Amino acid sequence: LSGNPRHPHAGAPHRTQRYVRDDPALPRILFLGDSISRGISGFDGHLAPPTTTTEEDTWISQFDFFRSAANIHVTPNNCEAFDNYRKQLTSVWLGDCPWDVIQFNVGAHFAKFNEQHKFLDEQDMDRQYEEGLTWIIQELRKHSPQASIVFATTTPSPLDSDDTSRLAASSDVCPNSHKFHKAGMFSHLNDIAKRVCQKHNVIVNDRHQIILPLLGQYQNPCDIHFSPEGYEFLAKHDFDFISNVLLHH
Repeated sequence: LSGNPRHPHAGAPHRTQRYVRDDPALPRILFLGDSISRGISGFDGHLAPPTTTTEEDTWISQFDFFRSAANIHVTPNNCEAFDNYRKQLTSVWLGDCPWDVIQFNVGAHFAKFNEQHKFLDEQDMDRQYEEGLTWIIQELRKHSPQASIVFATTTPSPLDSDDTSRLAASSDVCPNSHKFHKAGMFSHLNDIAKRVCQKHNVIVNDRHQIILPLLGQYQNPCDIHFSPEGYEFLAKHDFDFISNVLLHH
């Protein structure tokens, strides 16, 4: 997918695009997610593009960890929320060949809608989130019945930790502080996701819980995204987690 010149979303060469030539002896893994998931994979548009060839890989990504262990594919664009999944999941992202592992996440972009008051109330938000996740899981199972399906929980807002919330809550220091998701929003959505996953036999990769104690160390100041060191930490976590999934696949 990523970097395939024949892919409908492929454009000029960029660090966010890499052609993947599968090794038929290795398992095929597809990662679906937002800019944070893409950063973990090594494709984060929120970091400045490299100015020299030596800066091409500024942190160790999922691609680096899995280099000789699996064929890693990442969607050529940010998956965002359910509208994007309905438009592109089956027609573009899943492709024609079956997958061994598919990891996906929906959270931050879905929660944006709630902040913009597009839901009637919290109960309506919860229902739409549960229905959206259920639809994705069903489509993944239809496409790759033998695949291990993994849901990666949404990583924290800067307001979720004492180490980052003091700075993030200050409009003087963070002009966009009003755009941060309120404390507990992602934990609430993650709890819904875990219930849905349990119901549909989907594995949960709890990125939220892993990174929360280290948020002050790894999250960019006044930002929901992570430093290169933070992305590397999460990439190593994903590698260990998915490697264990493959052992039991």
